[in-house]
Amino acid sequence: SPLSKRTMSRPYAVMVSRDTGVELRFVEAAMRRRGPAGITTEVPPDDALPGDPSISAPSATYRTETELVRVVLANDSRLEGLDIDEKLFADVRIREAFMRASDLLAGLAPGEPPDLGTAIGSEDSQSADLLRTLAMDVRPLADPVDLVNILDVAAIDREIATVRQQLQQVDEATDEQGYSELWQRLIALEHAKRNRRRDRDR
Repeated sequence: SPLSKRTMSRPYAVMVSRDTGVELRFVEAAMRRRGPAGITTEVPPDDALPGDPSISAPSATYRTETELVRVVLANDSRLEGLDIDEKLFADVRIREAFMRASDLLAGLAPGEPPDLGTAIGSEDSQSADLLRTLAMDVRPLADPVDLVNILDVAAIDREIATVRQQLQQVDEATDEQGYSELWQRLIALEHAKRNRRRDRDR
């Protein structure tokens, strides 16, 4: 019955709240939406995403970006020595959550999770909502090195698209130097992209 399901799920909600530092009321709300065993970071409909409603659909790398933030939030030991640039995050909502999650790790030993409950409490913001959702995801964590490699290539792709657009707007006849510099930049980016993919496939 609905009552027995609620009664059975209450201990699970308490356990998740205790383990993640997310307030119990937020855990219970997430469980009502998805079920006690169904808290994941699958891409929801755009209007269900935490963030500014004026922002359009999630970026093509939304899943990878959110998974990397989840790994950071867990302070996974594989993060040690890994340099993660905020520019890897195309989605500004996820970028902000990443920066907040990174700040929470200051002074913590690798593998020691931050106290999310103390850090954000009942804060009602885009980044806080996203961090709560990610903290409650109980799936095994992906390898952060793989995630960074994927996002690195995606970031290069975005820059390549920007340079190509700039090339279309430059008149080679009147700005030969500018045109040449853009071509050199494009060639360097394509070369970097090939190297990243080769390193990733090893």
